[in-house]
Amino acid sequence: MMILGLDLAWATEPAPRSSGACLLDGEGRLLQLDLLTGDEEVRALIPEEGWAWVGIDAPLLVPNRTGMRRCERLLMAMGLRCLPSNQEFMLSHFGGMRGEALARSLEGMGFAAASPSSCGERTYFEVYPYGTLRLIMGRVPRYKRGKLEERRRAIHDVIGAMEAWDAPDGLCARLRQETDAARRSELKGLTDLVDAALSAACVYSHHISRGRRTQLVGDEGQGYVLLPAQRSQDEGRERYAGRLPGGGRALRVQRGRG
Repeated sequence: MMILGLDLAWATEPAPRSSGACLLDGEGRLLQLDLLTGDEEVRALIPEEGWAWVGIDAPLLVPNRTGMRRCERLLMAMGLRCLPSNQEFMLSHFGGMRGEALARSLEGMGFAAASPSSCGERTYFEVYPYGTLRLIMGRVPRYKRGKLEERRRAIHDVIGAMEAWDAPDGLCARLRQETDAARRSELKGLTDLVDAALSAACVYSHHISRGRRTQLVGDEGQGYVLLPAQRSQDEGRERYAGRLPGGGRALRVQRGRG
């Protein structure tokens, strides 16, 4: 089995190396962590047959012309802010719906969308790293803004939460290496790799727990988003709190803002 986490750049004409990719085997061993550009590079990472699950941080089904999808309304009700995905917004801001086009391409390779009733050998998932962090930490460190050392500390904070959750040790060790070596000019690419790793870790958690520590939020008509479940988020916070001075007080859930 192979698991691919993808932090997909939403633009239909993406900048070079603007998407993060994290490839694991079924045992959680890290096979590749890299920055990609086009969809053909994504497809090249996926075996032509056999078990493969792909988690993509992008809207994969956008049938609504305006407004929000049901999965996004449910996320907002959970206190997880998100952008509204609709055809008009995606066209005006990103030139179209790259995630949906990639999903259709994957279907041509034998994949099907995940649902609560079906996760077969070749399945793709919409994932949401921001929501994943809010659920396993109760907050989202500011790893995408600030000075170099501030962002490094924030990324190490994220990695610590991943270690306390279901993320494989080898993946977390590699992220620490990348973080310590990164220069300021490489921070954007580094955060794309972090989001790709979170995407892969969420799918890996779904795999190893057989869905007992994850949840699919949404519906068949407008798509599901894969996230940690309530039980796994509580357990993860407890384990992570043990790594911090002052215990769990730093992990109070903050509603509405990240």
